[in-house]
Amino acid sequence: MSSVFRKVFISFCILFLFILYFALDFSTYSFKPQKIEYQKGKDFDYYVPLDGKSPWPKFKRNISQNSRSSVIPQNSTEKPWSFQTNQAIFASPVIDGEGTVYIGSTDNYFYAIKSNGTLKWKFLASEAIDSSALLDNKGRVYFGSRDGKIHALKQENGEKIWEFQSHTPKQLKPEGIKSYTNSFEGSIAMGKDGTLFVPNNNYVLYGIDRDTGMEKWHFASNSQAWSLPAYNPVTNQLFFGTNHFFWKNVFSVDAKSGNEIWNQVMFGTVVASPVLTSSDANAVVILGSFDGTLRAFSQKNGREVWKLETREHLYSSSAQTSDGTIIQAATDGTIYAISPESGKIKWELQTFEPIRSSPAVDGLNQIYISSENGRLLCLNVDGTLKWLYKYTEEGLTSSPALGNTSAITASENGSVSSIPYNYCLTPLGEKDQKCSRLLEQSLPKDETLLVYTTKVGTLQLDTPKLVAANQPLIFTLLVRKNGNTILSQIDKESLDVQVSNHSRTVVELSADGKFITLTPKDKWLSKEGSELTIRIKGDYLSDFWRFGFQLFNGKKVGTFDRTFRFIIPAGEELPIPFKFAENSGESATSFGVSNISIASPPILRSYKHFGFNLRSYLIGLIEKNGDKAIAWGIGAKRNPLENKIVTDSNSEIRFPLEMEYENGLLTMYVVDDLYFEFNGWELPFKSFRISSKIVSPKEKLWDKATIIAKAQTESNTALYGYFLRVIGLSDFQTGLVNISGGADFVSYDSDGSKIMEGLGEVDIIMGQDITIVKLQNSKLLKQDHSYGIILIDTDAFQPIPLNYSESTKVFADENDIITQVEIQYPQNKIKGKVKAHFIVDTHSVKSKESALFPSQQK
Repeated sequence: MSSVFRKVFISFCILFLFILYFALDFSTYSFKPQKIEYQKGKDFDYYVPLDGKSPWPKFKRNISQNSRSSVIPQNSTEKPWSFQTNQAIFASPVIDGEGTVYIGSTDNYFYAIKSNGTLKWKFLASEAIDSSALLDNKGRVYFGSRDGKIHALKQENGEKIWEFQSHTPKQLKPEGIKSYTNSFEGSIAMGKDGTLFVPNNNYVLYGIDRDTGMEKWHFASNSQAWSLPAYNPVTNQLFFGTNHFFWKNVFSVDAKSGNEIWNQVMFGTVVASPVLTSSDANAVVILGSFDGTLRAFSQKNGREVWKLETREHLYSSSAQTSDGTIIQAATDGTIYAISPESGKIKWELQTFEPIRSSPAVDGLNQIYISSENGRLLCLNVDGTLKWLYKYTEEGLTSSPALGNTSAITASENGSVSSIPYNYCLTPLGEKDQKCSRLLEQSLPKDETLLVYTTKVGTLQLDTPKLVAANQPLIFTLLVRKNGNTILSQIDKESLDVQVSNHSRTVVELSADGKFITLTPKDKWLSKEGSELTIRIKGDYLSDFWRFGFQLFNGKKVGTFDRTFRFIIPAGEELPIPFKFAENSGESATSFGVSNISIASPPILRSYKHFGFNLRSYLIGLIEKNGDKAIAWGIGAKRNPLENKIVTDSNSEIRFPLEMEYENGLLTMYVVDDLYFEFNGWELPFKSFRISSKIVSPKEKLWDKATIIAKAQTESNTALYGYFLRVIGLSDFQTGLVNISGGADFVSYDSDGSKIMEGLGEVDIIMGQDITIVKLQNSKLLKQDHSYGIILIDTDAFQPIPLNYSESTKVFADENDIITQVEIQYPQNKIKGKVKAHFIVDTHSVKSKESALFPSQQK
């Protein structure tokens, strides 16, 4: 053997051994959780200076974040109670030793609620709160808010001790950090020296001195962070994830210096908070992602130990029982029990409702978890249901906290609820209709199902008999094999939908191929009071090649063929339950759309559950023609002090709508020009339809509205558009995403007389490429109202399709008094007879009609 060959051979062997070393893992890991030290009458031992008397002092309870308590549930004579705030709650509660509950609401208030459900005190922040609090051993409570502040208050009375202000995106630019906001949506962790660790949406993780509120250090990641850091007091490491779609979104950071130790890649956003199996040096960190995968990483070096691919993305954080079993919920409603050593499934339970709430575990290893349909479930250690309590009709992402005598939950209807342990098993609870010992639905062992799906994403095996004539219908594919649900997808090419009476129907298949939406063009054309029959058939795919949560090269493995029969109830002849202004500025009906809940695709709601819920709209009626009308929509907000939807004068959103009303059924359509803020940029909609029915004409009460929409993720999202395709949110070919959901819908008569008093003289000038509204002697301030112009094709009685949000400009003088409003458009866009309305908020205060528009003059 020549010396050259020998050197090459030795080099090759060294390289091979080097690759083998990193490819194979010869390490041994610790998967069993450490014991929770607690004896009756003594404090809890949290290893860091948390409130030792508190049974649940922070989100996920302890530094390992396994959400496991040593409290043994006892039978009690207590009854459930509920405390109502003014707006949705996304934060999770914490509880002190006296049973006082601490929680923030999107009504801008932070509440301390006594153990009997009455208010102890409340603190008003300048913006909404969805960060969970932390209680320390010095009688303080800490929480973050969307104004970029951390607040430190006295637990006793809510008195402010200090506040910390995070960096704005502008302040971080010199560091090369390109963020968009500095709100706190993540919760608060603590180190052994009392340092607070708080992630922010400005891409920064802060280390803050709990006594002074001063920054110790900050670590720059690569995206927003909602993931609460887990802390190992032995190695002094922090572990957390970021919202980055794809790349470096799991980090380990030195808790003393803020320096990075290692990073890892998950092929999807990470909002879940990690769980540490223990504080041993060879323990693992467990974390789920929006790619639908749960992974275990070495705490020491970030090496992947195992992974488990689930059928839907993971928003919820994990919990761990005393024997180490990992409890993980997915947004398809499945709760998994997983071996910590292998990542293999031990058992799974289907709840039929999306789950974003994280589970909690008591001293008997019973599991508590809230479902999207407002139910608290208590499971035995083997995954069977022990009891459930239906405490609200609204969706939720808040996670339960376990107190000494009850589980505390919160909901998007703004309520905080206490459910005593075993209440549903007592004689009183057995008579309570909110209690149940059954899930009501059970899945077959082997069957292919197309399941009716509600507007909030709940699967119903029993299809409802009645549907409104303007109601969209949603159906989800569910394939069962050998007692398990398998990952499957509807084959688009084979999909065949047949509707009775040849009703004009828009059929949309979701980007992930899991659900179908059927929307009547006008109304279901079956005669009212008669049967509507819908047959849906096709092939389904499975056995995919999977990258992140995008599925490729699926094989046709089966078919589905399901016929649904509904009754379209005969509508009552109801008069129009709203007003149109006969003259400019008179009282007219406005509609408020709020608490928007996007159910499908589930991943979209997970990205912006908070943003969708807070995004409200006001819609005012402008003019009518028979059963049809034209309305004007603007961005709005909820006034937490009055609990009322009001104009958001800072919003640039303006859009026209076409409206139809008949016998209590109301349908509104928007074409283009409707936007949702989505992680720093606006998500434009190609279409948006909202429908509802009136429940009580006298009280003007409406049913929860159904939303069907189509968004274009490529329009102004060059950076994120391709990532949205990869994660399965939008169609891989077109970039379109089909959306369904629900919203609260209210109507009331709005008076525009005060606007008219300060309006002054108004002149409308209509030109070939611009319409201008000039104001003189006006007293209206730019900062007080939303101003816009709508152009209507009077022959077709339709709004002229323009981008009203981007094309409208508003001018004011040095005193902020409005002087001019204008809208520009291409010269050939406007044809025929046109009517222009000048609109302040939702009131038409001046109109002008051009019999022959200038662009058509000869």
